[in-house]
Amino acid sequence: MDNNTFILVNDKVANLSPEQVFDAQKYTDLIAVTYSASANFVNKYFSNFKNVDLVLGIPESNTETTAAQIQADQVINTVGQLKNNMLKNFYALSTTMKDKLTKHHFNIYISTKKAIHDKFYLLKNASGQTRVIIGSANASNQAFNANIAQSECVFIFDDDEKLYNAIYQHYSNDIATIVQSYYPNMLLKKYKETKNKQAKDKKDVATVFTLDSNEEADINTDAISGAMDSVEDKENVDKDTNSSKVLDSISDKASKLRQSNSKKNKQDLETVTILKQNILQRPNLPTKLRGKNTIKKRVKKLIVHDVVDAGNSKTTNKTIALRESLPVLLDRPLERNLQKGNSGILLKDKNSNIMHPIGKYANNDTIRKQLTQIDHLMETYRDYTMPLNDSSRVKNEYAKRPYEALIFAFTAPFLTEIRSKVKGNLRERVSNFLFLGADFNTGKSTLLDALRMMTAYSSDQISPKISWTNRFPGSSRKIFDASNELQILMTTSSNGTLFYDEIDPKFFEKNARDIILSSVQNSDSNSDIAPVIATTNSAKTTFEGETHKRLKFLNFTRKFPSLDNNDEKKWYNPTSVKKLHEILNNIDNSLFLDFIMRMSEKLNEDNIDWGMNEGENDFLKVSREIFRQYYKLADLPLPEYFPEEAIHGDYSQNSKWMWYKLYHSDIEHFVEKDGVLTYNLARNIASTSNFNKGSAIEAYRNALPTSVCYEGNKGRAGNIIMLNKKEFLKWINIKQNETFADKIKNFFS
Repeated sequence: MDNNTFILVNDKVANLSPEQVFDAQKYTDLIAVTYSASANFVNKYFSNFKNVDLVLGIPESNTETTAAQIQADQVINTVGQLKNNMLKNFYALSTTMKDKLTKHHFNIYISTKKAIHDKFYLLKNASGQTRVIIGSANASNQAFNANIAQSECVFIFDDDEKLYNAIYQHYSNDIATIVQSYYPNMLLKKYKETKNKQAKDKKDVATVFTLDSNEEADINTDAISGAMDSVEDKENVDKDTNSSKVLDSISDKASKLRQSNSKKNKQDLETVTILKQNILQRPNLPTKLRGKNTIKKRVKKLIVHDVVDAGNSKTTNKTIALRESLPVLLDRPLERNLQKGNSGILLKDKNSNIMHPIGKYANNDTIRKQLTQIDHLMETYRDYTMPLNDSSRVKNEYAKRPYEALIFAFTAPFLTEIRSKVKGNLRERVSNFLFLGADFNTGKSTLLDALRMMTAYSSDQISPKISWTNRFPGSSRKIFDASNELQILMTTSSNGTLFYDEIDPKFFEKNARDIILSSVQNSDSNSDIAPVIATTNSAKTTFEGETHKRLKFLNFTRKFPSLDNNDEKKWYNPTSVKKLHEILNNIDNSLFLDFIMRMSEKLNEDNIDWGMNEGENDFLKVSREIFRQYYKLADLPLPEYFPEEAIHGDYSQNSKWMWYKLYHSDIEHFVEKDGVLTYNLARNIASTSNFNKGSAIEAYRNALPTSVCYEGNKGRAGNIIMLNKKEFLKWINIKQNETFADKIKNFFS
């Protein structure tokens, strides 16, 4: 194993892989008690054991003074885990592990009665051989990953009968007696019904199933109600841990949690609020649980409406309807079997919970036909956008952008898996987001339609184009509602791409940062995250802080001529419109389905260079190689507008251009003193931009890199911007004392 994990086997230092630590070839039974476990780790290292019992401790994050308070904290953690993660974790389990759950050869347990801090693993076989593992490592990839700077220690004791028996007795007497099943019977029954239906229909497909929102609500309700049932212990009425004192502690917890802004405490406060409003009744002390039927009704209503703000049923219903209309696509490497034509990319059947693998190799004639249509599309953006008399080099360079967008769209279902192949912090650069920054008449919406058609999952399942502008018209919280909905759609257990048209620039001022950064964190935890391809207005798009480094941004600046503009009428060529319609009528998803198979092959190989290292930043590198292979198979030349390398810098160029135009148009208000330029955004900017004043200040401030600001971040705080003159002018490519013609020439050089 790596140097981050210190392993001692029977008093000797050893270098073992996770497969060797959890040796399923030698041992048949495993008992694991740990704080946390990831589905990927369980799928990979526990699937070959005959029997597995897994206890999740879900430890509390703070210290309390009484047993009742400790148990209250455990209840809050457990209910939060059930509500937020239980179904996601089930979806992420492989078919093998789900099948074992239904046969009780694999069991997962949690506790609301006690905070379990134990961490040990007991292995045995029919011959009486045993292994005891104790130490700091959870059952997660993070604990056994050489790419994560996290020190772990693992102590292994083989065939120590006394030690094994002592810990096993502790498990049997002190832990097994206070736990309950993590997954409710309702969920396992639903899965088993789906599995049996598949067997009856004799369909050779993967049983990776999903549920609609009502089914999810029923199952979550059942799980939470069951957890609360276990809190009431009639035998402990006189003890400090009796149910009344525990419930009182839960009810009193809210005021403490409100005093902290930490993410964990905010989540706990949300859980406590749910408990207080829907599960606990407290007209007079001591606190009691509501009746079982009341709890189930209230919790189900809450969970159904928890998709978005529960106070806005109109918003909720719209989001639920949209979510359930979207195709459900999952990337499941452990289901991949290329010999049987199973790519591991699974599409949910429209009329059942069955997931069918998609992907099909195309013959060379089909590849040639689709590449020809792609080339026609790129040539339209190259040849029919203004100015028409630009050089071939400039036109080809521009046409690389729609091609880069196409390569991203083809790769999108695999982004979470590709990210798992990348080391350390470089994972953050494997973005779930592609923004097409463009003004009107640049063909951005047409390109979005083309990408949707080319990446259709089947003949009857194509991702819709979601109009940001039309989602919540007239709403006073329009940006909040739409942003909230976007985050919800991204995290509803699907790797299917979300295509958004015309995202409001105001979204990028505040909401984008949290959504983009949280998607990175969720991807790191191997959650299913939907990628996003969206158009927006490039002239008004800026990102807070370093957010732009977590996304891909392509700028579309060249316009198709319009008859509405008399000055441009002489440039108008109806051929471009006709050509675009012909292309859209002739493209299909056959190349995308072939790409799925070829990318799946690459992901199954070892030692692939994914283009993400200290000297390179191109997570689409392997995808480019596949497209180069396509041109060879089709016997077509690689076009000059094919993006051989990742396109970076469009966002930075856009930011520079904003400040260049502002400086040139309002230079008299940039006040210089001792090499420092001072500019009052609040006073001067409204008359020099198309933004409303508040948005303009935020946009221009975000567009400035701290390297050009006087005293770094301090220089761009508030409305008064202070700039290091030399660095600022260098950034926007202006040399002092040059002519305006020279300035334009230098900016674009």
